[in-house]
Amino acid sequence: MYKPRIPGIARTQSPAPGRQNLGQRSAQRVAQRSAQRSARLLRARCVAIIFSGIWALGCSAEVGTASGSGGAKSSTGGSGTGGRVISTGGGPGSGGVTSSGGTASGGSGTDGSGTGGMSDTDGGAPSDGSSTGGAGGAATTGCPAPVDPSATPETKNLLCYLYSIYGNKVLSGQQETSWANPQADIDYYVSTVGKHPAILGGDYLYKNGTTSRAQAYAKAGGIVVMRYHMGAPPSADTYDNAKATVSNFDDLTKAGTSLNTSLNSKLDYLAGELKTLQSANVPVILVIYHEVDKFAWFWWSKGTGAQFNTLWKYTVDYVNKIKGIHNVIWTLGFGHDGALAAYFPGKAYVDLGGIDQYDKGTQPFANLYDGTKAVFGSTMPIPLHETGTIPQPKDMFPKAPWLMWNVWCGYQNTNAEGYTWNTAATIKAAYADSHTITREGLPTFK
Repeated sequence: MYKPRIPGIARTQSPAPGRQNLGQRSAQRVAQRSAQRSARLLRARCVAIIFSGIWALGCSAEVGTASGSGGAKSSTGGSGTGGRVISTGGGPGSGGVTSSGGTASGGSGTDGSGTGGMSDTDGGAPSDGSSTGGAGGAATTGCPAPVDPSATPETKNLLCYLYSIYGNKVLSGQQETSWANPQADIDYYVSTVGKHPAILGGDYLYKNGTTSRAQAYAKAGGIVVMRYHMGAPPSADTYDNAKATVSNFDDLTKAGTSLNTSLNSKLDYLAGELKTLQSANVPVILVIYHEVDKFAWFWWSKGTGAQFNTLWKYTVDYVNKIKGIHNVIWTLGFGHDGALAAYFPGKAYVDLGGIDQYDKGTQPFANLYDGTKAVFGSTMPIPLHETGTIPQPKDMFPKAPWLMWNVWCGYQNTNAEGYTWNTAATIKAAYADSHTITREGLPTFK
């Protein structure tokens, strides 16, 4: 979040003072930003077909498929009707998962997804790549395999859903003001548009209440996005320390070094918070080491591409394999100066690839989208994981079909940097658009 704003407070410190000259830094970054590369606007073709009022989602682009039978198709149509249950398949090479039992009825969809009936799913992964629905059940099709092969069902379901809407819908989101009055950010939308953002963004720099608020938002039907302004090891976690420099980047992942011990301690804290959400069946879109940037705003951007990739892979393996955390959708988020191919550790370690945007340019930021797409490829959904301005959905499709927008805390209704990023009128227009999904329109991922 390298933009002029209130930096917040550390977990153990009083509020930090305002940053000086950040407007100048932001302007310099905009001026120096390299031209974004163009890429064809290819998108994964995902389908949402309703069988007896139940969603069966699948993606066709390089993610494997599974055929199925069982259950009469009661209607066709898209994601605007039918039931609320996401039923996912297996990953590439494993075929789908068997889905059985349950019927659903009623419910007409709102905000791009259904609000109708419920269903139960079960079954393992057939080795022949096919799946057969049970009596009255829904056939399933293949979904992308998550980075973590042991991902929880809810995590798999959420990732499948993200792929299914990509290119056709956009998730609304808001980052909470963790250091002040986080509820006020969400309340603003309720009072302005009468709906909740689909996504609540949190930050593990702020320990008190972050996880409990995320859990409550998920219980109410929302999606959780988390980041972590980790202090540069071995320093404490503060925003300013996140901008510091590590003395020896290679030692971060070298067992027995003091820097590795410090990093592990921070990842232990992170894993503990994620474990609480995992126990509550809450999947998390984790934008760890966010805003990777060629101007090296945060410490994790100050190594080479190879060093960053080693750090990223170490972190994924430590959290998944050592700490037993399996509710994470691993999301690599670049800074608005442009996506960097050298800092992409590969699809085996990244579930989603996105970027942020704090320019005062013309939305929907198509050049930024194209440049990011050029790094992550034509099938991986691209979230706008932080933004000052909400891109209007009427302008996004088809040229810049962001998976989500996540407005930074306070930018929805304040003149941060002396600039009006959004108005009540533009927010109302974005939320009224048929492409926009709010919390009220999300399916369940259980």
